Amino acid sequence: MNALPMASVKIVTPQGLLYPGETVTLQCDISDYTDWTYRWFRYREELLIQTRTTITISLPDQAGQYQCVGRRRSRPQMSYYSSALPIIVTALPKATLTVKPNPVFPGETVSLTCSVGSDSSWSYQWYKYRNDNVVSQSVRHTITGDTLNISRVAESDQGLYLCQGEIQSRSISSINSDPVTITMNALPMASVKIVTPQGLLYPGETVTLQCDISDYTDWTYRWFRYREELLIQTRTTITISLPDQAGQYQCVGRRRSRPQMSYYSSALPIIVTALPKATLTVKPNPVFPGETVTLTCSVGSDSSWNYKCFKDRKDNVVSQSGYSNIGVSHISRAGVSDQASTSSKQVCVSFASKSVM
Repeated sequence: MNALPMASVKIVTPQGLLYPGETVTLQCDISDYTDWTYRWFRYREELLIQTRTTITISLPDQAGQYQCVGRRRSRPQMSYYSSALPIIVTALPKATLTVKPNPVFPGETVSLTCSVGSDSSWSYQWYKYRNDNVVSQSVRHTITGDTLNISRVAESDQGLYLCQGEIQSRSISSINSDPVTITMNALPMASVKIVTPQGLLYPGETVTLQCDISDYTDWTYRWFRYREELLIQTRTTITISLPDQAGQYQCVGRRRSRPQMSYYSSALPIIVTALPKATLTVKPNPVFPGETVTLTCSVGSDSSWNYKCFKDRKDNVVSQSGYSNIGVSHISRAGVSDQASTSSKQVCVSFASKSVM
């Protein structure tokens, strides 16, 4: 006795998991002999007027267990019934959206990754605020597989994002992901200040500038004069010489971890003030022998000046006895020797020097 040919049922399309809304094509295979007509069964109930080798069913309504059997006019006139093939509908999956880093700092790159299980047949769409506002590719928005990268992040990139998986060849879309809000933290602010000296700045002085960034640690610093970078200046302080290096100074911080930079500081103008001229007053003048004469030297209202007084020439300093840094000198019991020489143009020449605070 010869065995009857064996019928088998297989899914032609689509491959993989089956989702609501899809149509599925089934095929009945009988490898031996030809000229078969086919009878189809769902849960062992025959489907009427289905005699072809393939049938198409719609999901989810027509899911179930399918069998087929072959018939022909000549011998053998039938095949064995196929085993039952279960057609199972899988619920549409929900997409998952992850955003790294979040919060993000200005200028960084943020990556939005969408996933729908491990099935590689999914492609992805990203939306901002709502699912009819697609985030499209651009210079700063690049899509690679399951990831959307937003480079040089700006304030306009903040907001609510969601994603969805698609199998375009099957017109299948996943359930939208839960929304994720991208927020932006401000970069730390750099500022430039003068460490020394305080007050007006004069020709011949050296000035120490400091770049301050209060948040985070491990900063290195870049310095700029009139927006042109000063090479090999990575310390928190720099020293400049006046008047040649006067100008507008800025700094910015860099570090290895996040945030990797600060905002640029505002420009700090370093302005050189012309050296002031000292003023000397003598009272009383003329003076009578035995009287006290007072010499007062002043350089504006700045209290940081110290004073010296000279007689006839700058290498002849008037004794500092009874002399103070407020610019007042008293000569008591004045005598003939206290007079200036007749060749002197002034009774006393004053010289002022500024204290370094």
